[in-house]
Amino acid sequence: LEEALYIWINQMNNKNVVINEEMLRKKAMEFGQPLKVESFKYSNGWIQRFKKRFNLKSRKLEGEANEVSLVSVNEAKEFLKNITKDYGYDEIFNLDETALFFEMLPNRTLASKKLSGKKISKRRITVALCCNATGSIKIKPLAINNSLSPRIFKARNFNPNLNVKYTSNRKAWITAVIFREYITEINELMRLLNKKILLLVDNASSHV
Repeated sequence: LEEALYIWINQMNNKNVVINEEMLRKKAMEFGQPLKVESFKYSNGWIQRFKKRFNLKSRKLEGEANEVSLVSVNEAKEFLKNITKDYGYDEIFNLDETALFFEMLPNRTLASKKLSGKKISKRRITVALCCNATGSIKIKPLAINNSLSPRIFKARNFNPNLNVKYTSNRKAWITAVIFREYITEINELMRLLNKKILLLVDNASSHV
């Protein structure tokens, strides 16, 4: 069973197919049937021992790399203490955007040697998330696509009543105009709730 599984892993590695431990377990169970492996528990312990016997490790696929600029965490903590001291936790909100790369494969796979990765898909949408420090108030997320009415919406009789605020931009990025509209809606919601809040955002150009 283990020899067959190792051969399969090498075949998948040669095809640049990403493998994780759950896939490994399911493939082992699939091989176990014709090999008449009975009364065997495909446990986490067995998987770890199998990986050790065949020198399998979770390896990062070689490809594009990003460098992250580190900031002084202690200075940031003191800065936040000073500007938040007059607010309760339920009045302190944070808003940030993230890119959702919905076609991107994982960059780690089980292998016995270093492997090269596939070309990374750059297709994405931008999602803005906002809530307070206690999590008691969560603002409806903002989703930004590069098309206001994609063909997939029409093809599948898309229901426009989303649980997000949906808008578009040519590059699926947040702009100053989109950000201002979103902030205005948050401000109106807080007015209705009779709340004055502290909203923390980063220094992205669209936030100016």
